[in-house]
Amino acid sequence: MTLKPFKAIIPDLKYVEEVVAPPYDVISEKEAREVYKTKKNTFLRIGRPEINFPEGTNPYSENVYKKAGEVIEEYLDKGIFKQLDKKVYLIYEQSTDYHKQVGIVGLASVEEYDNDSIKKHELTREDKEKDRTNHIIYTKSHAEPVFIAYRDSSVLNTIIESIISTTEPMFSFNSDGVLNRVWQVPDSIAISIEVGFQEIKNFYIADGHHRAKASSLASKYFREKGYNGEHDLFMVVAFPASQLKIMPYNRVIKSPIDINKVLEQVKNNFDIQEYEFKVPEKKGEFIIYSKGKSYKMIYRGQKSSKVSENLDVAILQRYILDPIFGIKDPRKDKNIDFVGGIKGTEYLKELVDIGEFDYAFSMYPTTIEDLFTVSDSGEIMPPKSTWFEPKLKSGLFLHLF
Repeated sequence: MTLKPFKAIIPDLKYVEEVVAPPYDVISEKEAREVYKTKKNTFLRIGRPEINFPEGTNPYSENVYKKAGEVIEEYLDKGIFKQLDKKVYLIYEQSTDYHKQVGIVGLASVEEYDNDSIKKHELTREDKEKDRTNHIIYTKSHAEPVFIAYRDSSVLNTIIESIISTTEPMFSFNSDGVLNRVWQVPDSIAISIEVGFQEIKNFYIADGHHRAKASSLASKYFREKGYNGEHDLFMVVAFPASQLKIMPYNRVIKSPIDINKVLEQVKNNFDIQEYEFKVPEKKGEFIIYSKGKSYKMIYRGQKSSKVSENLDVAILQRYILDPIFGIKDPRKDKNIDFVGGIKGTEYLKELVDIGEFDYAFSMYPTTIEDLFTVSDSGEIMPPKSTWFEPKLKSGLFLHLF
C-alpha cells in the first residue's frame, strides 16, 4: 500500500490546545459555536466554517467553504499554524486510562481508494459527500485525516516503538481525558516506513468514509481542471489492528410494546434468562433492559452465508428491531437512537428509567477482524456497527496542496 510523507501543517506549540477540536461530524453546529466563544483559534472555524457567520447561514454555501480556506491562511499568517519545511511522516499516539493507540500520519492514494485496495465497510450519503468534496475543493486541503487500519506488520511495529521510546515528542497535551502526543519521524527511518507499507496488502477505513470518498471526488475534479497538486493523495492516520479498540454501539428504542410480549416473540431464536444489565461477554449475546428488569438473550439461530448478516447488529435488526418494533430503516426511524459504548450501561439504564426511551440493548462490540472480513468480502456493515475510541482529534495535521 502507498503511504507517503508530506509537508504537514501543524499548530504552533503554544496554540495547540486552543486549536485542537473534535472531528467535524461528531459535533453539532450549536456545540461548535459554543466552543468558538471561548476558543477563538479553534480548528472548528475550518472544519465547521459556518460558525464564522451568523446563525442561520447556509452551511453549504460557497462563501462558507471559501471562508474555511481564508481561515487556514489567517492561521498561517498569524503563526497559529506552521508548515513543516520538508516532507515527513508523523507518529500520533493517543492514550487513556483504558487504551493506547499509535498510528502513522501520511498520505494515502486516491487511486488505491478507487480500485478498492483501500477497503470500505460503510455506505456514504450523497449530501455528506458533496459537503466534504466542496470543502476540499474550496480550501485545496485535506483538513481532517481518515482513520485507517491495517493488519499488523512486525517491521512497522518495531519502527514505531523505537521512535516513541527513544525520542521526545513534538508536542504532548491532554484533551477530554486523552493524552495526545506527536513525533516527527527522522529522515533516516522514513524510507523504511515507506517500504514497510508497500508490504501491506490492504488498508481498511475504520472511520471517515465520507472524507475518503470526498477526496476521490475532489481529485477527479482537479484532474479534469488540469491541476497538478497533491490532490491524488489524501491524509490518513494508519493504525495496526492490534492498536485499535472498538467499543459497543448500543441501541435505545421507543415503543409501547410490553417486555413480556417481546420476550415471547424472540424465544424461537434466542435462549432467555434474567440477567444483570451489563456489556455482554461474547458474540451472539444481547442484554435487554426495560421497566427495571434486564434479560440476556443468546442467539441460537442459523448462520447466514453473508458475513455481514452474522454480525450482532444485523441479528438484532433482523429478528427484533424490524419484526417486533417495526424499525425497518434504523438510519431514518425516529424511534431508535444509538449510543456509543464510551457512555456505559448505566447511562443506557438512565435513558430508560427517566422515560426518554422504553428499551435499551447492550451490545457486544464488533471486532476489528469482523470489520476486515466484511470489507474483504465486499459487503457493507449495518449502520452504527462500530464505535472507535478514542476519536482522532482535528487540527493537529492539515494537508495543503
